[in-house]
Amino acid sequence: HVHITGSLATDKAVRSTIAKSKPHLSSEEVDAMVSSELGASTPFILADGEYTEMELIHAARMLVFSKKANGGCNCLDTQVIIMSKGWKQKDDFRNALYEEVKRQHNQPCYYPGSRESAKEMVQVYRDLGEERVKVIDCDKTTGAVHNKGDNVTVVECGTPGEAGYEDSAIKMEAFGPVLSI
Repeated sequence: HVHITGSLATDKAVRSTIAKSKPHLSSEEVDAMVSSELGASTPFILADGEYTEMELIHAARMLVFSKKANGGCNCLDTQVIIMSKGWKQKDDFRNALYEEVKRQHNQPCYYPGSRESAKEMVQVYRDLGEERVKVIDCDKTTGAVHNKGDNVTVVECGTPGEAGYEDSAIKMEAFGPVLSI
């Protein structure tokens, strides 16, 4: 039995290789030989409530640390921020988030194709309007040459059930420096 982590393309390639090398096996037998963990779109959920400025900063600090670790190339890094549409402090939190993204050093996206995947995901939202995309410039990088492709980009998905809602950033793992709200 083989257990792998990686993309759906990796999973399919492994299964295809096994099927070609063992043509006498049925697809069910090949499937039984492989299991895979293919990442996630990990949410960070902010409960509706009243928070102090320091509590908002602390929440933003934890979220950004998760996002920036290894350039967002971790299976469990934060990708989706969920907050109530009617939360009175959502703009205060966004401001704390943006400031924290600027403050914490970028880390390079080490995984092949991460920056390109991020660009493709962001383009979906840019095509819906520039107001749906915010690239947050950070000129500090840890351990590598600065690359603008490592800056975190925030995309606004909208509200489920309302006109203009676009959920592709929630359905696909970014595996790079993209946060969706």
